[in-house]
Parts: sequence; structure tokens; C-alpha cells
Amino acid sequence: MVPLPQVVVQVFARRLAGRESDPAAPAVLSPRGGMLRANNWRRHTKWNTAIKQAGVAPLTIHDLRHTYASLARAAGADLRFVQRTLGHSSPVVTANIYSDLYDSELDTVATNLDRMHANSAVSTGQIPDTIEDP
Repeated sequence: MVPLPQVVVQVFARRLAGRESDPAAPAVLSPRGGMLRANNWRRHTKWNTAIKQAGVAPLTIHDLRHTYASLARAAGADLRFVQRTLGHSSPVVTANIYSDLYDSELDTVATNLDRMHANSAVSTGQIPDTIEDP
């Protein structure tokens, strides 16, 4: 299961309006009403023309999966959430594939720890170190 942002839900709602309510039915069909295969989808959406015009060629449909993972992480998704939505067998698989997404979070973690310490109302009973000006 992949959670969808409201903007995507609204697009699907328009596409599905008037159809019988069948949760197992595909949300996107070919022009003839059948399953939409990758080759048909690329042709129907003029994929190759679109990616060239957008200046992102070569871009594969599978690259969109990586884009989703990157955007999910940037939106704060936990590693286990990304693993589950991508269907990986374990969070370790996801971490190995997307480990580069975590590099930018290291500074954020340090900043958040500083913020938690500064806002802490709980006394540890320890005298904090002082920094002397040279």
C-alpha cells in the first residue's frame, strides 16, 4: 500500500467518477479498458517526448520509484515506512539502496539534539561544562 497525497487522490477521484466501486479494479486502464502495461503507458503518455522536453532524459519509469523514496524521506518518512511502501524484504535492503538520502540528515540530528538539550526542563544533576573565551 502506498499512501497518496490529496493532490493525487483528487486526480484519481476524477478518473474513477462514475465507475463501479471495485477495490480490486485497476485505477488506470489502457484506452481500450485493459491493463495498462509499461510500454502502452509510455506510448499513451508520450513519455519519451515528455522527458526530452523537460530536459530529464534519460529517465525511466523505475526512476520514479527512486524519486518517490527520496521525496518520502524528505517529507520525514521513517525508513520502515519507505521499506514497506517499496515492498523491500527488510529495512536493511532499503537502507543499502537509499543510504545516500541519509547523509543530509546528520547535521539535522545534531541540531535537533542541541535544541532538545536547550529546551530540556529536566535536570540531570550534572554541572554543565563552561566554555571560556580565549
